[in-house]
Amino acid sequence: MRENHSKYAVLLLVGIPLTLLVYNHSVSYSMDTKAVPSIWASMSLCWSENHQDFGKSEYPYRFAAQLSSRLWRKITDAEVNVLLTIIYNEDTNMEDLENYVKTFETEEGVVIILEKTSTLGCVLQSQLSRMFAFKNKFIHDEDIILISDVDIFVMDKKIVEPLKLPFTTWIYQYGRTEREGVAFGMSIIGMRSKGWRKVFDYSHVGVDGSDMSDIVQHLSNELNVAPWDIDQVMVSYSILSHGFCTLPDRSPLWTELRLTQPATSQAGEQDNLSPSSHCYKGDTQVCERGKESVPEGCLFWHFYPDQGEGDMKIMFDQFMNETSNV
Repeated sequence: MRENHSKYAVLLLVGIPLTLLVYNHSVSYSMDTKAVPSIWASMSLCWSENHQDFGKSEYPYRFAAQLSSRLWRKITDAEVNVLLTIIYNEDTNMEDLENYVKTFETEEGVVIILEKTSTLGCVLQSQLSRMFAFKNKFIHDEDIILISDVDIFVMDKKIVEPLKLPFTTWIYQYGRTEREGVAFGMSIIGMRSKGWRKVFDYSHVGVDGSDMSDIVQHLSNELNVAPWDIDQVMVSYSILSHGFCTLPDRSPLWTELRLTQPATSQAGEQDNLSPSSHCYKGDTQVCERGKESVPEGCLFWHFYPDQGEGDMKIMFDQFMNETSNV
């Protein structure tokens, strides 16, 4: 059985290898490969700056991360752990950052990684780092990693029910991609850690060790993609090209990504199975301002760029209170 003796842990990525820094508490994870698989919600944010377009320059990502982490734990009855990666620049006031990290110390099941900005830049790196959580040694191959945005507020424990079905890939907003031909939405996509490692294996094109920068460079050479969209394009390209899910032949996304549909999947032990058989094709509707409910019930809430801390706190309190009254 896996052990975690800390209320929270902080990992500092200062290059290679990974150095473990612990604030106030010890941390211990069992290396027992037979441990019951865990579920991780992997999110990331740029500490040093915000994206300057789409009304996001003043968006309260830090505040959103504090609240969404608590909701993941509370709403799922602690069934989902949280891995929050914080990217920071060279000139960051580390005392401010450490004080922020300490606000999580009472939140059991929340692990924070501090990652120094690379040549990708803080904002782009924060978009991508959540997809590479599988590189952390405390995450086991069979653990399920869900990538999500820090401003996604979980509303219903039903969000974990699809993960109990026998799939290797879970794409919660697959229906939107199928209807509109857009890239897979980042919230929420899940695979086991070993699956994420497979889909980001680009060794066949000379990319070494699932390196984020090299994969970005490869896709930039292959495709014409805007920086803001690179995370969705990267995850869609990687999942589809490795056969972890598929789309109808008529989908324009195949052409946009310059891909042909693979005949077999690399997702399972039996690689001769079709990509479709491994993939959960959800049609989760996002609830948000102006769309407070959907027929199937809201699984999570999303905020608009013009909404601030006050709006987030109102919805956070509402969801926490609804859960307490169940």
